[in-house]
Amino acid sequence: MTLQQYLHANIFNQTIYQHLQNDFDHWYELLCQKIAFHFDSHLHGINHCGRVLLYA
Repeated sequence: MTLQQYLHANIFNQTIYQHLQNDFDHWYELLCQKIAFHFDSHLHGINHCGRVLLYA
């Protein structure tokens, strides 16, 4: 594998990874919103994603 091929493959992999990461972030955000919505009354407004998942 030449350096050129390696760089091309690496950029390609990063692009795929970035798409997956974006999809996951979007899904995670939706999940957090749902959880925050359901648990908001119990958590008294603590809506931060990580904390909601922690306390939920």
